[in-house]
Amino acid sequence: MRVTLKDIAQEAGVSVSMVSYVLNKSGRLTKEKHKQIMEIANKYNYVPDANAKSLVTGVTNNVGFMINKDREALFQQPFIMQCIGELSGCLREYSGWLSLCMAQNMDAGELRHYLANANFDGIVFMFATEQEEKVKLLKDRKIPCVFLDSGIMEDDIANIYCNDELGIRMEVDHLAAMGHKKILFLAAKDTHPAFDDLRRNAYEKAVRAHGLSYQKAVYTGYDRSDIYKALDRLMGGGDCPTAMVAASDKIAWGAIDYLKEHGMRVPGDISVAGFDDVDMSRNEEYGLTTVRQPVHEMIVDCVNYIYECQESGELKPYYRKWDPSLIVRSSTGKASGAV
Repeated sequence: MRVTLKDIAQEAGVSVSMVSYVLNKSGRLTKEKHKQIMEIANKYNYVPDANAKSLVTGVTNNVGFMINKDREALFQQPFIMQCIGELSGCLREYSGWLSLCMAQNMDAGELRHYLANANFDGIVFMFATEQEEKVKLLKDRKIPCVFLDSGIMEDDIANIYCNDELGIRMEVDHLAAMGHKKILFLAAKDTHPAFDDLRRNAYEKAVRAHGLSYQKAVYTGYDRSDIYKALDRLMGGGDCPTAMVAASDKIAWGAIDYLKEHGMRVPGDISVAGFDDVDMSRNEEYGLTTVRQPVHEMIVDCVNYIYECQESGELKPYYRKWDPSLIVRSSTGKASGAV
């Protein structure tokens, strides 16, 4: 038969309420009797009922992850999959669970219905746009809210994201230092518009800082066919760059494949750099120079914010821009003719 709180209480010689308190209380055990209760519970592999525990603590250990993308985009972008994996792993340390929601085109009414049928300790948004009404709804329900990789500024929510501008600048600086004067930017046309503009503007600003007159952004998608078509148009025009900075590693992989299939050497003829470094094993295969986003640290920051709000019982404003790092591999080298 299933072991109950009453069984553990009888063996430990304490009240049922004492056992409930110990098993539902997070943190360090300070009393010998508390330790004895835990030893008995572990002996019988007793796990507190999650619903009963949430009634006692007010914490469900369930976090919602709302992504403003469709299902196809979800599986196309390694960065999103990495965030899901990191968030799931981090929540396991809290004995928690992740609830994934594809929130593309979800209005405030749909969100209200969604929240009414779920019980979250907090919600993490990714690629959020036009969220004023939704943010108000979350605040009214006192749900901690984190905008991950969005940079949206609101009171009483968290904004946690990577310093994309710094990452792009580091790549342009790296290429310019190796004598590249014609550096192309490969943009992902279906990403968050604000990010697209931010990364493109950072590229243009960095190029101008080096006094380079060549400025060109080519918009593509994540599919290999889209990348090939975009590069066909570029190369067909005869305006060939000596280096490419891609808005994501996946675009950079497609660009490298295209160049090699068309008889060009990487980096001998054209250097290629990416952005994210979430699939490090594949980047090692490509030898891809890229910018590494601190995904693990950003995700831990999200979870810590949610449970700090839960512990304090109030929503707090929080802002953190994490710096990326430049990872130099073999896909970038000196420009042809550079000393």
